[in-house]
Amino acid sequence: MRNEAKVFDFNAEKKKRTAKKSQEAFQSYLTLLKTDELEAEVNFYLDNFPAQSELTTGFALRGQMILQELATRIDDKMVKASINTMANNLDTVIAKTC
Repeated sequence: MRNEAKVFDFNAEKKKRTAKKSQEAFQSYLTLLKTDELEAEVNFYLDNFPAQSELTTGFALRGQMILQELATRIDDKMVKASINTMANNLDTVIAKTC
């Protein structure tokens, strides 16, 4: 049996560390946002959601972090208000197209 040495990949480790710091910074940013600012982030994310074939891991990760932060802040009343707003916005779009 051959003795295989583990080779430390400095570049891979640096990339992991940089990604982790970036995630921590983004999470800190999200935590500091007011709820309406966080909702604007969600809207921006959803408005810019790429086609599945163009979806990157980074974009998906940020979206997941945004939605998790929002989930910690909202209650049933806020969800109902958001759904009503979306429905009203769709009504406006439908009225413009008909």
